[in-house]
Amino acid sequence: DVCSDCEDDVVERELVAEKIDSVKRYFLHIKEDGSTKYKRGAGVPLRHQESTLDSFKGNESEKVKEWVKKGSDTLLLHSPTAGNGKTHLAVSALFEWVLSREAVILKNSANWKASRGNFGKFEVSGMAKAPTAKFCTFVDVMNEIKATFNNKDTDEMSVVKKYTKYDILVLDDIGTEKSSEYSLSMLYQIVNTRYNEMLPTIYTSNLTSTEMKEIYGARMVSRIASGDIIEVVGKDRRIG
Repeated sequence: DVCSDCEDDVVERELVAEKIDSVKRYFLHIKEDGSTKYKRGAGVPLRHQESTLDSFKGNESEKVKEWVKKGSDTLLLHSPTAGNGKTHLAVSALFEWVLSREAVILKNSANWKASRGNFGKFEVSGMAKAPTAKFCTFVDVMNEIKATFNNKDTDEMSVVKKYTKYDILVLDDIGTEKSSEYSLSMLYQIVNTRYNEMLPTIYTSNLTSTEMKEIYGARMVSRIASGDIIEVVGKDRRIG
């Protein structure tokens, strides 16, 4: 009847309002209290769990902020030498991108709908999920793939698929791993799928374009370098 419909409308508005508030609280927690925990959960190594754009000394941080504003595409952080802060910037870019998703999620909140689901319980539809993020090296990916070889419960393609699904992915220090035809085919599937799906992927490397092509081939490098390329300059920060 009319009264029950009115009651449903009230419940729907209240539930959507609660979801909006929960999104705000989730991102506020990540930003103010849980940043280290979030980064740790994403695989960021201990040394870089406190890394932020504000703590980076160099103009490259402003270029990273511009990349974050775009919301998608690839980012290649390159330096011909080690210790320039590429990993610091990669971690910071990952975290800033995650925080930027709050505005994207809430922008669509007008389209969120609450309706009765199973057993009469109200459920909200149209609401984007919290972003998933992962930091790793390609060696980490290959070790995870190799661990499936003698595991009947999973296989290598399930690992590849997982890395193609993260909302944002950092592949740190590409080119330092020992490559084989098999490992390159696994990496290509991850790189190509993320490129086609326009999922933000951050790469760091000390290799020149020529060196990268010698290892990965022109097809893969064209995808890795298809977005923004930021040259990270300066002395080795590890040795002062």
